[in-house]
Amino acid sequence: KDQSSNYQMTVVTDIEGHYEVPNFPMPSHANLSAHKNDDILNGVSTRDIVFLQQYLLGKRTFDQSYLHIAADIDNNKRLSVSDIVALRKTLLGATKDFPNGQKSWRFIPDNFDLDSAVNIYDFPEEMSIDLLEEEWEAEDFVGIKIGDLDQSINLKDDITIRSSDVWSWHLNANGTGMDFIAGEQGTLQGCQLCFDIIHTGNLKVHSKLNGWNTNHWSLNDDQLCISCNDGKKCGSFYS
Repeated sequence: KDQSSNYQMTVVTDIEGHYEVPNFPMPSHANLSAHKNDDILNGVSTRDIVFLQQYLLGKRTFDQSYLHIAADIDNNKRLSVSDIVALRKTLLGATKDFPNGQKSWRFIPDNFDLDSAVNIYDFPEEMSIDLLEEEWEAEDFVGIKIGDLDQSINLKDDITIRSSDVWSWHLNANGTGMDFIAGEQGTLQGCQLCFDIIHTGNLKVHSKLNGWNTNHWSLNDDQLCISCNDGKKCGSFYS
């Protein structure tokens, strides 16, 4: 954006994030910013909810300052249980967007020292360039994928295997419903499941997990999706 004439130009980067600005008028100053707000679930899973819960409980630290920004799902410049609720709703398809205008990606100028910031959530999202003095071809941004706390983002559309572990599940019929319980091969910190179901009437999903509520599951077009992040018995569903 040209500061003097308010002229704006948009260009699209390649898959590696490289960009060129052709035929841009040459004022003395310009502002440069980056934007991406699609593919909201790329890199996001129940594992990220587990990481965030562990952080809130003091059982995990974030080794990068950028992860604090990635964890601010509800865009209120602090981390709390409400971020877990917002992330789970998005995972389950209950909402297509993060709340409070939070974008799928945030971009910070590469030369901004986030570690030295007084408030880590007060960061610039554009840079001012003096075109008469600076070599501005190498101006870069750091992209932060909101919600991706385990840094599993897939940028090249390749199939990524999150884990080579195979889990067994026990399905126990119980009257008009069914329990599903994880096997005994390890400690289950969280799970994310979807079932294609045919049902009539009201569907109820409950669990013995502490804090279980309707935010842990969603029914969309005969697909039941469940996200939980504690305990071995994930839930039961009844029609």
